[in-house]
Amino acid sequence: MLRVLVDGQIAGADGIGRYTTCLIAALRRVGGEGLELCTAPASAPRYTTAEGANLVDSVRHHRAELLHLPDYRVPLEPAPVPMLVTVHDVLRLRAPQYCYPDGVFAHRYGGNALAGLSASVEKLRITTRWPPGATRRPRSLHEEFYGRMLWLAAERAARIVVPTRTVADHLDEALGRDTDTIVAPPGADHLRLPGPPPPLPAPLRFAGYLLYVGQNRAHKGLSTTMRGYLHSSAPRRDIPLVFAGRDFDAGRPAAAWATAAAGRHAVCLGEVGDELLGSLYAQAAGLLHLSHHEGFGFTPLEALATGCPVIVSDLPVLRETLGPHGTFVPPGDTSHLAQAIDALLGRRTSGAAAQQQRTAWAARYRWDTHARRILRCYAEVHRQGVRSYKSNGHQSG
Repeated sequence: MLRVLVDGQIAGADGIGRYTTCLIAALRRVGGEGLELCTAPASAPRYTTAEGANLVDSVRHHRAELLHLPDYRVPLEPAPVPMLVTVHDVLRLRAPQYCYPDGVFAHRYGGNALAGLSASVEKLRITTRWPPGATRRPRSLHEEFYGRMLWLAAERAARIVVPTRTVADHLDEALGRDTDTIVAPPGADHLRLPGPPPPLPAPLRFAGYLLYVGQNRAHKGLSTTMRGYLHSSAPRRDIPLVFAGRDFDAGRPAAAWATAAAGRHAVCLGEVGDELLGSLYAQAAGLLHLSHHEGFGFTPLEALATGCPVIVSDLPVLRETLGPHGTFVPPGDTSHLAQAIDALLGRRTSGAAAQQQRTAWAARYRWDTHARRILRCYAEVHRQGVRSYKSNGHQSG
């Protein structure tokens, strides 16, 4: 029996939250009698020293033999057991403009959070170095925390799990050395519906629509998405652009922005449950996903799993994840996006064969397969014991 503690502190509606929730569920399905899985719920503010200290306390409380962190933030105090760390992307080292300036961080999380971040960075400066492959020196506490914590995660982890070969290469470039990474793509089968899909919201029941799913983050390319949509024939054909995600709840700035830009052609649904999300994908004319950076591409894969066509940015990682089953446009290119939308709407019904090809491709990404790969990592690390992980005073030679 192997007792593993999984950090469950990030369990929201974003990509890492989805990963954490689905990973824990899949491990419980396939782990069998040889795995005792414990989880550590959120108990301290993010980016603080208390966040990691509580994890170490949870390891001791549960008498865990291994700690799995589904994100890069490892405890500052060396964990008493080997660690497996999932790194989803290296966005903020490759594109540091997406890190929060100190004032923005304080506005988003509060002044106390900024003070906690500062305390964490002070400790990180003692135990870490700035990644040699970073594109610049840090210009904010958030940027410095990210880079140093990623370096620390690579030093302390017995294994690092990444979703794609692209992220593995990016991590090696950022850290300036080869890292012990395991490429294990997550699943995309979490939106399977047991019965008929639920009805769509009233404004969408009798009209085709284009779909955006996700958050209002700078790297998600929302301005490109909106401009491409407005320059296409979709508004003239009364084909709305639907926004699903918590940032598009009524009254939030992103919803106001979308309505101001597209008027009645913007339909902001806000956060939706998985059943409705699956139905939205399945009945959409297409998904628009024009992100400037991704580590995997949950959203377009979710769409493919329902047979929905996708128009995406031409990024190496999305080529890796989606194969030939996306329409790829240059990042930030409004003209090419508008042309791709018009081409998609011109053929509206892509045929059963193309739909089956999309769903068959997405079916390769299964959570149970991912969980079994993670279980093998657990077993390998456990067999190697303390010799296989690095902590202060126990660096590998």
